[in-house]
Amino acid sequence: MLAGTVPTASGFGRLRAVEAPVAEDVLRRTIDTVCADDAAFPLVHCCARDVPFGLLRRAGAKALSVDLRYVPKRDDDVVGETIDAGVRLFLGAVPATDAALPPLRASAEPLRGLWRRFGFAPERLARQVVVTPACGLAGASPRYVRQALKRSRDVARMLHEAAQE
Repeated sequence: MLAGTVPTASGFGRLRAVEAPVAEDVLRRTIDTVCADDAAFPLVHCCARDVPFGLLRRAGAKALSVDLRYVPKRDDDVVGETIDAGVRLFLGAVPATDAALPPLRASAEPLRGLWRRFGFAPERLARQVVVTPACGLAGASPRYVRQALKRSRDVARMLHEAAQE
């Protein structure tokens, strides 16, 4: 692959990468247009391994939906700034495809660990984070979808109750 290019979704060709300032400007204008009457709450979902937290926040996203596995330590500064700015996080902490679900505490611990890394109060975690499956549930069976959503709810409840202690 040539430097500065990314494959298209179709795989039939390659497109040059969009420069960050251009992407931020287009996304900002899109969010401003969609939210012009203040009736919408701009939530952006990103499946990329290198989530551009700062770019998405600066473009006007009020919430970001990401797979918790894609919040690496190398991004601590920009993720901390995003949290500090009050951006809500929809963090995928539950596997999204049919799998044996880990114990409840094992699902919650990565969220707690992330929060401890930043030094934010546990009650802020309960207010600012929505626990979700890691990504879309399109490949999961209906039975697993119900289990994953229940697990997400139970993890969120556990985090909320722990913050009250």
